Amino acid sequence: MDVPLRYLTEAEARTCLPPVERQVAACRDALAALRHPAHAGASGRSHLPPKVSLDVARGRAFSDAMPAVVEVNHRRLVGMKWISGDPEREAPSIDGLILLEDPERGRIRGLIAASHLTAVRTAAVSLVALEVAPPRTNRVVQGETWRVTFVGGGVQAFSHREALHAVVPDAHVTFVTRRDARELPCRRGDEVVTPDQRRAAVEGADVVITSAAFGTPDREIDAAWLTPGATVVATDYATCVTPKMLEGVRAANGADGLALVVDDMTQFDAFRQAGKLPGYGTADASLGDLIEDRAARLRLGRDRDEGATVIVNHLGVAACDLALADLVLGEAERRGVGTPLAR
Repeated sequence: MDVPLRYLTEAEARTCLPPVERQVAACRDALAALRHPAHAGASGRSHLPPKVSLDVARGRAFSDAMPAVVEVNHRRLVGMKWISGDPEREAPSIDGLILLEDPERGRIRGLIAASHLTAVRTAAVSLVALEVAPPRTNRVVQGETWRVTFVGGGVQAFSHREALHAVVPDAHVTFVTRRDARELPCRRGDEVVTPDQRRAAVEGADVVITSAAFGTPDREIDAAWLTPGATVVATDYATCVTPKMLEGVRAANGADGLALVVDDMTQFDAFRQAGKLPGYGTADASLGDLIEDRAARLRLGRDRDEGATVIVNHLGVAACDLALADLVLGEAERRGVGTPLAR
């Protein structure tokens, strides 16, 4: 008898999410797999073509297809994420769907609404970044609590704040946003400041996480504001972390220093060549390098010298989306959550 495929709504997908620690572990495994891509004569642990961006001819609206194959926890995952958005429309401005295949049978296994899953994936990858490239400021080296500044108060601020609390519950957090504190996921002790106060919020921070809406004015960060040894995690392309800022960090770190880490080198270079990261040069390492390669960690990661600043710019890879979708769909199958769809 043919097994129906399963569809999960946004609400159903939320109920099947694993704890943050498992989300981070799945993304860590997927990012490490990207260091072992398929090539002629060998299948490798991953196949990640650069995302395909379609010209929908409607202002800043976009539609992207993100196919991937990735081996996570000794299981091969095959699928694709379709993501679309329009900054001009009312929230939610981004929509998405993940398709997972059963690679053993060559049949579609499930479809998962992916707006929330995308936000969760982004936060999980940021936490992987903070695992392998934690801040090395003088404060942190002396054992003091992390000071974390979020630039942006949208969906990503919510998912990142929740994820951060799960793994660094005592972090002191400041939000830089136009939003009122009552609209934000603030916890006891969190602070909220306006964008014109971002310099003061960034100065003294051990970790800076940027998630401003693309193209938002007055969100750029000056390298001179950064505390030596801080880790900056950018999830908003070049909105806050500009080429000028990168140059400043490189100069401060010295010739042997920097500090630009990405989730996948091939995709990052494809985006640069497409003009989506104007002025950016090549990256120094991938997150997979820092996960698997001690030499890379010594230069850029958790083993680096105190005072060397690291910038992680992750654009979002479908390998991590599939890793989380597999966990969610597996839980849904065990509990009977979702709608069976006839083929």
